[in-house]
Amino acid sequence: MLRSLVVSKSVSIVGGLLEDFVHCVYYFVEVFGGGAGYKFRWGVRGPYSDMLHRDLVRGRLRKVKVDVWERVEELMRKLGCDSSSPQTCLYLLSIAARLHMIVSSTYPPVDDPVEYIVARFPGIRREDVERVWRILVEEGLI
Repeated sequence: MLRSLVVSKSVSIVGGLLEDFVHCVYYFVEVFGGGAGYKFRWGVRGPYSDMLHRDLVRGRLRKVKVDVWERVEELMRKLGCDSSSPQTCLYLLSIAARLHMIVSSTYPPVDDPVEYIVARFPGIRREDVERVWRILVEEGLI
């Protein structure tokens, strides 16, 4: 069962952006030990799972533990998703997912993950990346 914040933001996002949102959400489901079993790789717009894409097309997402949904939603709240537009929520969540993925699975390690994101993704503001970085550090995710 999808939790309320995830649902409230996802219903207003359409097309490919909805898929991006779901990939970011499920990326953090896996980070928090959700056990859905999706494997992620670096995609064009951040973490991407071929299996998750297939399940989305079929309309059958894997079950996630309630406590994991709660942790994902808490992270979304700290990012500001509860008081922002769906597009802003996706923007912030995608920054968080990109930062986490860069820190946790990029080899060789990136010296400055904030600069890496700002330099490679036009339209992403440094101050937003720095704020998301601080939140991820406070949460012990990086």
